Amino acid sequence: MPDIMTRYRNTLFLSALVLFAFAIRFRFAGQYAESWDAVDFALALQRFDIFHMQPHFPGYPLYILTAHLFANGTTDPVQALTCLSVCFGSLSVIPFYSLAKRLLPDQQAVWIAVLLFVTSPLLGLAHVQPMSEALGLFAVLLYVSLLACSLNSKKPLVELSMGAILFAIVLGIRISYFPVGLLLLYPLARLYRQRSGLGPFLLQTVGAGCLFLLALAAWLLPTAATEGGLVPYWQLGKAFTAGHFTEWGGTSFSSEAAWWERLQTLVWDRLLVNGLIGASSLSDGIPLPVWLSASLLAAFLVLGWAGATDAFRRGEASVRWFLLLAVVPYALWVFFGQNSEKARHLLPLLPWLYLLLGRGWAYVRSKWRGPAGALVLHSLTVLLLVSLLVRQWTVLQQHLFPPPALQLVTYVQQHFPAEGTIIYTWEEQRLFDYYAPEYDTERLRSFDYFAQSLQLRAPSVSRVLVTNAVLDGFGPGVHLPANELARFNADPFLYPSYHTVVLYELSPQTIERIASGMLRP
Repeated sequence: MPDIMTRYRNTLFLSALVLFAFAIRFRFAGQYAESWDAVDFALALQRFDIFHMQPHFPGYPLYILTAHLFANGTTDPVQALTCLSVCFGSLSVIPFYSLAKRLLPDQQAVWIAVLLFVTSPLLGLAHVQPMSEALGLFAVLLYVSLLACSLNSKKPLVELSMGAILFAIVLGIRISYFPVGLLLLYPLARLYRQRSGLGPFLLQTVGAGCLFLLALAAWLLPTAATEGGLVPYWQLGKAFTAGHFTEWGGTSFSSEAAWWERLQTLVWDRLLVNGLIGASSLSDGIPLPVWLSASLLAAFLVLGWAGATDAFRRGEASVRWFLLLAVVPYALWVFFGQNSEKARHLLPLLPWLYLLLGRGWAYVRSKWRGPAGALVLHSLTVLLLVSLLVRQWTVLQQHLFPPPALQLVTYVQQHFPAEGTIIYTWEEQRLFDYYAPEYDTERLRSFDYFAQSLQLRAPSVSRVLVTNAVLDGFGPGVHLPANELARFNADPFLYPSYHTVVLYELSPQTIERIASGMLRP
């Protein structure tokens, strides 16, 4: 009976946390397509076309298909995408709880990790955006919690087979989460150790592989068919991948930053400050004062060190291998293959941080056994969780306001007619395409291309507007005399790349000098 009552209380408390997370996220659900990718997804709900970036490769077919279920209740694609994020972001507490139950030493540590998960400002933000991360993280947690069953399973073939199917589903939602597939090596290794012979093992392995291929083909073949077949789809993929790694992706291969600088940015700025505190810097965690943000980070570091020490000293070797397979491949992928400016790429790593902190909390509690130590620990824990919840609430409130790039679009609509106006932009162009398609926009960051475009367009336009992203892209050697018209700002934590958007206008004299070739770098 006590076990039944304990399970009942745990289920009740977990349900309350899910409803609490849903209530907050629904209250602050995003209303705008705030980025290039968000516009891609919104347009995909109207017409699925990978060639025209609706959405971009590989098409996110299972994400778009799921979003269509939410689109039946609204005429606004952005609202449908946001509702999807709210629902699955809230439900992701359940598989995370299941994972924590299997990896943490006691129930109190489990609840600490779950509460950190629920109050996370970065996760809270991802769960109210019209993006694929919320559904993707839910699928990853479901997949990982299933594979965690193989830690003590006597039949790892079940986890291997089901995990293979779930991994194919993860790829259909967010293919950039592919490194988590290496975690399938764990149940495969357990299956090998329990083999009755090499033949049966190979047969079982091939069977699990066939299940993966069937699940993959279930979404890959229909998606490729929308682009004319596998060959055109493959060609689209090659072109997109080349651009991601060599031009605009912000990866280690296209960035000018040294690798040690990227490592510092990834660990300090993204993982610790963005991921744990929920701020762009320790001084920007409004309304938390700097000293409190610094104290929270120090507490996280202490708990993390305690958790890592305890896990690798007393934890089982099998659990350590499971954790390494779950974390290291994706961490390497984030470092080498993802844009270091965007903290959202780190989302699959955050649950592991919270599990580490939960284990560290349990370790510290075991050392502070007296009433005074327990009182201090629980008081500090309450302060930490309340601070994170306050920061999350502030972030979600700020997110309700239009992003700077959309404020730019609104300003142009209010102050300039579409006829005779051209706007040179970078990624802001996609928001013009969605919210103000009547305006003539051009996306560029090369001065030579800019000069060539002006030569062709100067006779037919009366107003030339440019954004700071364009001017910054020209490089330090180019200084255009431009008149600043408006500046739009927001918290860099919300919009890492476009938290400040500045609109400039070029004078007729400047346009003439550029078009005639008199003004050059």
